[in-house]
Amino acid sequence: MAFEREVLSSGALLRRALGQTVRVGRVNPATGEESFEQAEVLAVAPELVLRIGDRIETAVPGRIVFDSVPDDLRPAPGIVADMAVAVAGERDVSLSYLSDGIGWTASYVGRLAAGAERMELTGWALVDNQTSTAFPAAQLSLIAGEVNRAAVRPRPPQPPQPFGARLAQAEAVADGVSLAATGPYHRYALARTFDIRARQQTQVELFRATVPVERTLRTEGGPLFNVRSATATQPVTARLTFANEERNGLGLPLPAGLFSTFAEVDGSEVFQGGASVMAAPVGGEMEVDLGRSFDVTFERTVLDFNRSGARNQVVDTTQKLVLKNGGSRPATVEIVEAFRGEWRITRESAPHEQLSAFQVMWRLTVPARGEASVEYRAQVGPR
Repeated sequence: MAFEREVLSSGALLRRALGQTVRVGRVNPATGEESFEQAEVLAVAPELVLRIGDRIETAVPGRIVFDSVPDDLRPAPGIVADMAVAVAGERDVSLSYLSDGIGWTASYVGRLAAGAERMELTGWALVDNQTSTAFPAAQLSLIAGEVNRAAVRPRPPQPPQPFGARLAQAEAVADGVSLAATGPYHRYALARTFDIRARQQTQVELFRATVPVERTLRTEGGPLFNVRSATATQPVTARLTFANEERNGLGLPLPAGLFSTFAEVDGSEVFQGGASVMAAPVGGEMEVDLGRSFDVTFERTVLDFNRSGARNQVVDTTQKLVLKNGGSRPATVEIVEAFRGEWRITRESAPHEQLSAFQVMWRLTVPARGEASVEYRAQVGPR
């Protein structure tokens, strides 16, 4: 079995004709009549050399005519397999091989109902065929997971496509999708077939569900080890979280992909933000960071800062964390603070929740057109 890359072209025809005879057609500029001469192809590269009669020519002022096309030249690259059978006749042959240039990605669209903490979630598979080969009536199985592949030679660049030209079709087959585990991965098997067109994308619906969501505002950072009165800001991010559980209408492996969120505003859908999301196994959670909050801002101020201990490696610092809300509604914000080395909080104006060995969180409610703050003192040293 071999993959033949050379396709039918004038250059390929000349290479096949090396040492053979072709015809050269010339047009008489005075009469307009075309005449033909026999020519032997002596060389093709680095330039064409022909023997015509008793002379050698390198620049041919005419066209070259071939009598036939070699059997091994095809209009497109392809796999050629030689089969050995005991008895002559027609056979059905199944051929399995790995192909580069075709794959799929997951994408999700969430629609938030007005005033509700529920979301209509649709999962899509975007099958991207970057090859020059079409696959008519293809049976699709989509593997969810990071499958290792041996390194391959980079593909040549493809000609640019007009915007939107590569999206061939969008199909809804959620009712015909079956799931099965295959080793450490999961396989989405689609019941119907699809026409996968060359250099185009096919969008396939995998599932639909209505899930409860939690909307939160979060800001993440760490203490400043700097001079007194130093200030710094950091973004406050709007986040959606939902559980991948059967009671929520899900309970199926959700691959990593792109997530776009819309909300109903005055009868119209308004884009709320989108992000790349990590895979969410059954029983896990999917978190979607929508973007930076416009109304709620965060500012940190270093109130006190001292170094002590051997080589001044122990830091005692007091930090004030201030949230301001310019909106017309109260907002609940999670402040996540990360520490390095050996640390302990010696004083705080509000109790914290410990998330891990190096992270704590304060949850503050910020009134409309107002502010809220927390102040803490911590001692941080080397591990």
